[in-house]
Amino acid sequence: MISGDRYPFLPESVRSIESEIECFPYQRLKKAAEIVILEASSHIASGCTGAAFNVLSMYDEPLDEFEPLVSRLKAARPFFDLLAGSLGRTPVSGVNTYWNRSSYITGNIEKGDWLGSGNPLVAHDIYSIGIPACYSQSNASVTILGKDNIYAMSRKEIEGILSGGVYMDAETLRQLNDMGFGELTGFEVVKAEIADRIEKLKAHPLNGPFAGRERDNRQSFWNSPAYTLKKTDEAAQILSGLVDYTGNDVSSCTSGVFENKAGGRICVAGYYPWTFMENLSKSSQMKAIFRWLSKDSLPGYVSSFHRINLWIRQPHDGKTALTLTNSSFDPAMDVILMLRTESRFIKVYDMECRETSVKSSGTDGPYQKFTLKMIDPWQMRLVVTE
Repeated sequence: MISGDRYPFLPESVRSIESEIECFPYQRLKKAAEIVILEASSHIASGCTGAAFNVLSMYDEPLDEFEPLVSRLKAARPFFDLLAGSLGRTPVSGVNTYWNRSSYITGNIEKGDWLGSGNPLVAHDIYSIGIPACYSQSNASVTILGKDNIYAMSRKEIEGILSGGVYMDAETLRQLNDMGFGELTGFEVVKAEIADRIEKLKAHPLNGPFAGRERDNRQSFWNSPAYTLKKTDEAAQILSGLVDYTGNDVSSCTSGVFENKAGGRICVAGYYPWTFMENLSKSSQMKAIFRWLSKDSLPGYVSSFHRINLWIRQPHDGKTALTLTNSSFDPAMDVILMLRTESRFIKVYDMECRETSVKSSGTDGPYQKFTLKMIDPWQMRLVVTE
């Protein structure tokens, strides 16, 4: 159910959605069998209902070398079936990186290079730190806006999105303000700098105990401007500023949040808004921000410090189903899943279909807290509420 529009491209009546798992040019040592299994599992987890495997040789030769791969796929079939049966066609819910069918012609349009804009989706790390992804605006608790994508929307659609939870970069802020939406954004761009800037978190509830922590993403290595922002509404709140490599303050604001008159909650990030979020302070801040943006409607998240990809389905027949993948070569110990549910028990299945029951250890607002003792490297867990 992949879509950037208000409605999925595939209607609910479509029950068979098979993702092609391709291993071209079919050289067995190019991709491990376990990764082929995880790839198929991930596609089912994120919205497909099955997988079609395009993994065998295209030449007239013996298939002996492919026997181990096919054998592993056969052994993994019960887990594929368990995923498909548990998840079905229930929508994926969470955070949506906005795009629609027109996004391919709005990318880089200000520079006149829309033909070479490529994929309109923003490349970012947000979904690998335990924040749930979704692919339909109608099922989004929070919307991520990248620059130029707003040109693919009508003014009414923009107003609708800005009345919800929105995370954006400074370039998108500039474009929205230029279009006359400044009253709903709370900030404006003052300047951009291309060298020697470090983000420093300020004392704010969304930063929790991490006030004063720094995030240096080395602009000389990975070029990205560091933006200075300015509040345009007294209700706007600053989350972080910038210091230089000598520790001097050079910007009082590079990111902040704002609740506008339409009830929308906005976060503008002016320092590496999409990448390098894998330290404890930044990943913790991002989870707090997205929960705040959603007004606690986010269906769940991983609150512990782990590299986790998460897909959560909307409740169906009184149950919620979701998957977690440990996207790391390290075992993930004591993974804390915060799930928006009244259920106090979950069933957890590993990729061998072994079942474990886990009881909630407490609540935080509408969220139950569940601790998964261990997820092996590059392994998935299926979770279903009882």
